[in-house]
Parts: sequence; structure tokens; C-alpha cells
Amino acid sequence: MRRVFYFSGYRLKVFEWNELSLLGSFEFEPDDNGHEQFREFLAKATPCAGQLLVDVIEEDFRRESIPHVAAKDREVLIDRLFDRHYRGDRYVYHEILGRSKEGRKDDQVLISSVANLESAAAWLDDIEAAAVPIAGIWSVPLLTSPLLKQLSITEDNVLIVSRQVISALRESYFQKKRMVFSRLAKIDFDVRDDESPSAFLETLSQETDQTYRFLTNQRIMGFTESLHVYVIVDDELVEPLTELSDDTNNIKYRFIGLSSVYGRYRLTGLPTHYSDALYSFLCANANVYSDHYGDRKQKLPYYRYLVDRSISQVAVLGALFLATMAAALWLYSTELRQEAAYLDKSTLQLSEAYDVAYSPIQYQLDDAATIQQTVELADRLSREGAHTPQRFFTSLADIFSLPEFRVLQLNELEWKKLQSYQIDQMKQEYKTRTTLERGEYDDYDALDNDEEDDNGEGQGNLPRPVLTIKGVLTRGQLTYRDVVAKLDRFIAALQSLPSVEAVQAKRMPVDVRLRSNFTDESGVRQEAKTASEINEDNGFDLTLVLRAADHE
Repeated sequence: MRRVFYFSGYRLKVFEWNELSLLGSFEFEPDDNGHEQFREFLAKATPCAGQLLVDVIEEDFRRESIPHVAAKDREVLIDRLFDRHYRGDRYVYHEILGRSKEGRKDDQVLISSVANLESAAAWLDDIEAAAVPIAGIWSVPLLTSPLLKQLSITEDNVLIVSRQVISALRESYFQKKRMVFSRLAKIDFDVRDDESPSAFLETLSQETDQTYRFLTNQRIMGFTESLHVYVIVDDELVEPLTELSDDTNNIKYRFIGLSSVYGRYRLTGLPTHYSDALYSFLCANANVYSDHYGDRKQKLPYYRYLVDRSISQVAVLGALFLATMAAALWLYSTELRQEAAYLDKSTLQLSEAYDVAYSPIQYQLDDAATIQQTVELADRLSREGAHTPQRFFTSLADIFSLPEFRVLQLNELEWKKLQSYQIDQMKQEYKTRTTLERGEYDDYDALDNDEEDDNGEGQGNLPRPVLTIKGVLTRGQLTYRDVVAKLDRFIAALQSLPSVEAVQAKRMPVDVRLRSNFTDESGVRQEAKTASEINEDNGFDLTLVLRAADHE
């Protein structure tokens, strides 16, 4: 879902979109009651990021020429233009229009600025107080360019006129499909409520004549060129306006109904009186990483929101992966049990048949050993079927899904079974190594989870399952102590599982050995490292010795 906050200099309107469907729109007055209703709306609304769309009279546009230089030098020249025309303005934007065809072929640059958004400050404060991240700030005139392609407009000099609010007309001039100039023309107060085609056409003619004189006086377009005016209006006004309007050699009109524009985008059921819903759709479908006026400070909460959402999605996917693996292993173990049951039944039938028909001549049967091996195989399958990893994976998925362990990314699982003497040898080697590395300190006893030597007594000669977990810790802003504490809690959580006998830390993201040297708070030496080396440093490798199924 995309939520667009549309600000026209006075009221605030909210549009909620789901792809091509308008879920709803809400309008709030700029008074105490309106702000209270807006804050209540944000508190109850579905949490999501927002986009701010502005259409204000304070937005200024200029076309400038700069030498054609390399990109880095061009940025310096554009910064000088901003400093010259919009000194101190926070919300500025530029766009390269192309190169001149004459002289030294300079670059043509469109620069713009919203002088201030003080009138929107109260709304922005409410949005910030509700912890709603803003993805950026978009401009109505700068979003008009896609309409030229959708409406199949091909003329060189085009003026797009639309009415988003009752008090103004937005006029955006395009030269060879690139926007060069835009202005918000105020409608006289005494004719705002006059909905007649003649009243609207009179206001439109006055404003387009004024715009045409400005464009020709500024040498933006030639005196002999025609200005093609495309006016987006309510469907009911198209026919009467077409009949009442008079084209001249300089200005030619064409009226387009809003329903026709919606049809180009396959939109239905939208209001046709004003064009604010249309521009909210264009904003909702714009690239959230390429807005017009948002700066880094304003967009920082949105970047944090994206990071948090990505971490949550990774955690959910990890849990789903583990659950899927557990289900697959459960199905596999079920198949083993079925096979074992079938073999038991077959063995019983063979034994009964043997007793009836061949017991008197047993010494003559050369294949008696084969029958015995079949019985032993059935017994082995029955015992091995209880030692499957599916009995453990659900508990492991629950631990990785805990919020405090979302910084731990699971990369590899290895399941194997060892004989009891092999596990005893592995545990003794690990205990000896960790004792030597820690020296006389016991600050990290959580890493050594070997129980007393008699922990495995009574388990016989059954193979014992061993699970190796490999992954990476996303360090972020975690300090060395934070990492140690989090790993201690993670290992303790694993150790608390009933099916886990011991946890052995073979590799950790921090070095806890006595003789290690730490040069900063994170436990990482201060030297240049590549991304792969950093990822290697943050890796962890844990070995879990699981109890035999008969002893859990």
C-alpha cells in the first residue's frame, strides 16, 4: 500500500493506493479540530511509509545555461546556481534538459525550489509525532511529464493546465517534451464558485494569454510559434468548452476529460471534478528512491524503516525455511517408519513360514543367514528412524525467530551421526582447547557447555546426532560487549533445549581468548578490510551434540 499526503498550501488530503485501486481519501482542515482528526487517523491507520506531494504557489522554476563539463564539476556549478537564486532554501531540485545547439553548446538546466514549507510545518509535526517515515517530497508540476506520453502529445510547445483545488489552475509548459516552466495561477475569489463553462473559459483565457506573453518575452518560445494548450477538466465540461473556445494562430486549445486520462492508466471509479486524485496516483507510482525535494535528514527515518522491514522479512523467511526443513524431515522419518513396519510384517511372515515348512531341514538352508540379516536390518531401521533432525528443527526455528536474535543470519546446517566414543573424544578435545585459550579466566564459561563426564552414560552404542550451525552476525552498531552478551544468550537458549546435550563454539564473531589483543570497543583490529573479510570476521560456527531419542 502507498499513502500520499497531498498538500496544496492550505488543507491536507490523504490518498491511499494499492496499485491501480484507490482504497480511500481523507481531507483535513488546518484548524485544531482538523489536526486532532488527522492525528487520530494516523494512530488508527495501517502502518506504512508516506509520500508528501506538494502543489504550492511558492514553488519557483528557472532555466539556466552552464558549460558542458564533467559530472563532478557540473555539481559545483549547479550548487552555485542554487546559492545565487535560492540562498538558504532547503528544498531544491535540478534537471538537465539537454544541450544548446548554438554557440559553445552549453548544458540547459532546470532548477527549482520550494521557498518554504512553513504552512505545512504543523502537518509535518503531526506526521513525525506519529513516527510515520516520509519517503520523499514530490512536486505536482514535475510529475506532469508522464502525461504527455499517456495522452500522445507530440507538439513542441505544450501547456498542460489542470485544476487540483477550487482556488487555482496549475500551468506547466513543456518544450520538446521537457518541462521548462510552471506557475500556479490563482482564480479570483468572486468566480471560484461559478461552475459555468463560460466563467471557467474566461479565467483560462486570461491566464494562458499571460503565460504566452511571458514565454515569448523571455525568448523561451518564438513569436511565430503556436502554444498548444491541453486542459484536463471534468467530463461534463469538455463539450461546452470545446464549443465556446476560439483558437488563434498563437494559442490552440484542446480539452480532455478526466475519465479519458484515467482510462489511459486503467483506473476506474475515481472523482472527475478535480485532478488531485490523478496526481496522487502518479506520486504513488513514482520511484521512491528518486523524489524531487526530499533531503537526507528528512528521509533518514524512511531508510531506517526499510532496514527494519528487511530484517523482519529475513527473520520470517528464516523461520519458514526451518519449518519447511522440519516438515520435510518429518515426512522422511514417517516414510522410514512405514518401511520398518513393512519389513517387520514381512519378517514375521517369513519366520512363521520357516517354522512351518523348513525347521526340520534347517541345516540344508544355505540362505538362513540372509533371513537373519533382514531381521537385523528391520531392527536397525526402527532405531534409526527415531534419530531424525525434524524433532529438533522446530525448536531451533523458534529461537532464531526471537527479536533479539534477528541479527543472526543462518547460512548452513550440517547434520550427522557419530558413535559415542567419537562424541566423547570430540568433547574432550574441545574442553582441552577452550581451557588453554582462556587461561586462568572464566569470564566466558557460557561458551563451554560440556556437562560432567557421566552425562552420556547409559546411552549404549546408539549413534548420536550432531548438528553444526554456521551463520553471520550483522554487527551494525553493536559494541564488543553487546556482541558477547547477545552470543551468550543465544548459546544459553540453545543449551536450554531438552534435546541438546552440549553446545560447542568452534568460531565466533568476537575473539574471547585471553591472549587476544583488542584495539577498539567492537573487538576488531583497526585495519582496512574487504567486505568478504568483514563478513568472515562476523561468522559463527556452533556444534550441537543432541541427546539420543531414547534419553530425551
